[in-house]
Amino acid sequence: MILISLDAGLARAFTLPENFVDEPVLQNLQDPDGFAFAPDGRLFVSERISGKLRVATYDSGSDTWSLRAVPFHTFDTPKNGAGEPEARRSGGLRDIAFDPNFASNGYVYAFYMDDTTLHNRVVRIVASSGNANVSDGSEQLLIDLPFNATSSSGSHNGGALEFGPDGKLYITTGDGWEGEFAGDPVQSLSTFTGKVLRINRNGTIPDTNPFYNQTTGQYRAIYALGLRNPYSMSVHPDSGTLYINEARGTNKASIFIVEAAANYQHEGSGIGNSRSSWANASGAGGELITGGAWMPEAGLGNFPPSYNGHYFTTLWGSNSSNTGRLNTIASELDTTSTTFATGVGVVGGNGISVKPVIARFAVTGELYYMLTTYTTSSAQIRRIQFTTQETVATPVYSPPGGTSADAVLVSINSATANADIHYTLDNTTPTTSSPLYTAPVSIEESAVLRARGFKALFNPSGEASAVYIIGDTSGNQPPQVDAGADKVGFIGQSISLDGSGTTDPDGNDDFLTGEQWTQLAGPTVAIEDATEEIAFFTPTESGNYQFELEVSDGIDTGTDQVVVSVIQAPRVTNGLQALYTFEEGSGTLVADVSEVGSALDLTITNESAIDWLEGGGIELVSSTSIAGGTASKISNACMASNEISVEAWVETNNLTQSGPGPVRIVSLSNSTTTRNFTLGQEDDRYDMRLRTTTTNNNGVPSLTVPASTVKIELQHVTYTRDSNGNASIYLNGVPQVVGNVDGAMTNWDTSYSLILGNEATGDRPWLGKLFLAAVYCDALSFEQVTQNYAAGLPPYSDPVDTDEDGIFDVFDNCPNTPNADQLNFDGDVAGDVCDSDIDNDGVANGSDAQAYNNSICRDQDADMCDDCSIGVDGFGPESDALPNNDGTDTDSDGLCNVGDTDDDNDMVPDESDNCPLVKNADQKDSSGNGIGDACDPAEVLCVAVATSTGSTASFCL
Repeated sequence: MILISLDAGLARAFTLPENFVDEPVLQNLQDPDGFAFAPDGRLFVSERISGKLRVATYDSGSDTWSLRAVPFHTFDTPKNGAGEPEARRSGGLRDIAFDPNFASNGYVYAFYMDDTTLHNRVVRIVASSGNANVSDGSEQLLIDLPFNATSSSGSHNGGALEFGPDGKLYITTGDGWEGEFAGDPVQSLSTFTGKVLRINRNGTIPDTNPFYNQTTGQYRAIYALGLRNPYSMSVHPDSGTLYINEARGTNKASIFIVEAAANYQHEGSGIGNSRSSWANASGAGGELITGGAWMPEAGLGNFPPSYNGHYFTTLWGSNSSNTGRLNTIASELDTTSTTFATGVGVVGGNGISVKPVIARFAVTGELYYMLTTYTTSSAQIRRIQFTTQETVATPVYSPPGGTSADAVLVSINSATANADIHYTLDNTTPTTSSPLYTAPVSIEESAVLRARGFKALFNPSGEASAVYIIGDTSGNQPPQVDAGADKVGFIGQSISLDGSGTTDPDGNDDFLTGEQWTQLAGPTVAIEDATEEIAFFTPTESGNYQFELEVSDGIDTGTDQVVVSVIQAPRVTNGLQALYTFEEGSGTLVADVSEVGSALDLTITNESAIDWLEGGGIELVSSTSIAGGTASKISNACMASNEISVEAWVETNNLTQSGPGPVRIVSLSNSTTTRNFTLGQEDDRYDMRLRTTTTNNNGVPSLTVPASTVKIELQHVTYTRDSNGNASIYLNGVPQVVGNVDGAMTNWDTSYSLILGNEATGDRPWLGKLFLAAVYCDALSFEQVTQNYAAGLPPYSDPVDTDEDGIFDVFDNCPNTPNADQLNFDGDVAGDVCDSDIDNDGVANGSDAQAYNNSICRDQDADMCDDCSIGVDGFGPESDALPNNDGTDTDSDGLCNVGDTDDDNDMVPDESDNCPLVKNADQKDSSGNGIGDACDPAEVLCVAVATSTGSTASFCL
């Protein structure tokens, strides 16, 4: 353990495990009570007393978070008589949650105590169409929760929100200090006190709720009951199980699992199913649980793997303590609680201690948590990171893999001291649940041994793998290697080499190992994962690339080859409606070069605001518009297909462009609030607005990529949306956000114009370099997006197909003669239709009686004897104008050997005759070597004869 000092003036020190650091990322927060990471990476912070929901953004360059000055939304939380925000302990703005489809609809859900009636409310708000960092000001009430009295202090208010794996919104309420009063309200189905509630995203109540038919109205939202002070909830990222962090019990650190009809038994057991706590978070000390965050089973990349699957809990401590702690619970199955950090808390300038409440993991793997209290201006959000981490040395085997007639004992060692080595013999990946190595492993039958090393606070080792073959290997057959079918790839595209079809004819596919890809021909490339079954390479030149895959089964090896023909990627043309490549070089005309329908040419309204770029492209250096007339050909085609893709090669001039709302890169619109679609940039994010029957006339909710996606560099951006509403935004061929934009595009306005670099009103200018813009009324597939990305910038070198057979010349085996089937009998470089010697026997097809049989070159007399050999008649083809018997005829039966199935006429067919050219009907083979005695020069012949004395003697010749 190591002490980590906090920033100056806070007079506290935390105790953390070695190599962990703890630091503030946002300070001097005003009375916050919760925070959450939006799916796009922004951090939303709720200020409980003022009712302000704030947004913080991250700058990766400086590794800093900045709180935006203007709140995203302000809720009407309790006020005092002077109309000023009033502190009511945990009353006010509590938790928030993001819609599962936040990327496309922008919905945010909030729980807060309303000033008007001091009721709690759950509402849904949405980002403004012009600025994603502020709401549109509206609130949709989903459920009103009137369980607190007018004079309520706000204690035990609950207010946690989480979406479950079923897509429903779960809500907690506390007992409001009313648990012990008349009617036992936490056990009643006619109050909202001490409950878990479950509603649909639009505020309706699922009829599958357990008490739906036992009560009426909004009380049907009750899902479980019997809670005291459920400060927060957490959802397990792998199982989807919901957990309630409930201030209950001796240390007020109980954790419950959310279950239908569960009764958590505060103030009696009442109706429903009595449920005990899942775990107590204060197993190592501490009091009052306020939050928790699950680390996924697979980890997130920053913390050591020893923390994978752990539940990190925040413990407030007692009301009299100045600090809290962070504990961990081992897993869903192991509820052992262990101290992670102690002394967690700081004293602000007003002398008030702020202590841990909510905790959440960032997608990058760091643990964020909040320090706050009932009222303070010294609250913080802090971050815990793991700073250094060594890797366990890869295990080694003694003896190494190989063959053995008998069982072998294998020792496994790692150079890392005290590392645990786990191994498997069933060809599965070793984990910490696999057998632990404690003594040499006895391998008694053929197996694949795989091992990895593990150690606390270390990265796991690489995997060691070896094949041990036990027993007789004389009958082993080498692997049947399959390097995959020959194929086509594009310059700049990651192309796979797939050997997954390789098999072991002995039936031991698990023993296949030692894969090695090697390049045999073509421009030199680096092979990624060259020792894996599937490898990759990225070509930078066109040509034919030949690779060989070698695979071992531990005894023998096999090989196979594959040819990849690489060409400059052609651009996708299916569904294309308009294409601009900016190759004019001067003037005010930007031509539509799609060659689809009537050209939709555009005009630059202010030529002084642009610079033509050498080699193609245009830079917008100040406000202008590049617009054309009515773009009805696009509108009509997209309305008919209900699909669209918008593509651009761009390089922005800065990362602070906003309108408000996105500045326009490609837009089919009429004003700042009416459009068919707009692809735009808002600061460091790309945003796509699409008008459908489920979005508004402004195309909102929009689809937006995460923060920091836009860079000041050349980028290929593509938006696609299919007829089922599935939408994506790709950057350089990689999807950045996936969402759903429902509805049909039948409400498009066909009178709108296409505009590049601005809005129709001229007040949303985008500044930067534009090299290509295209609109499709098809949803481009992933492969088509990457194909366009690989095609790069114009001018394009379109692949040539001289004979127009659909096979590009670069890999056509007869480029000047149509042969779409690419048949090639002898496997040489020329296909059959253009090969002068199809069977490659040295005789041109015109002189070859059997052009597809390389054992017969010519047979003018049709006797099945090869004219190209000298026969028994003493004449060869050069001197015999009409030979009647060419080639050898061993048995002189008029059939030369090449056409005779029994060359020695001993009634044993050649295919099974152990002396096919010497008569031996008995097929005797004294030595058993497969060659008959009659024709085996090495055969020893022994005979028995009678002597003059009457005895028998043997003589061997």
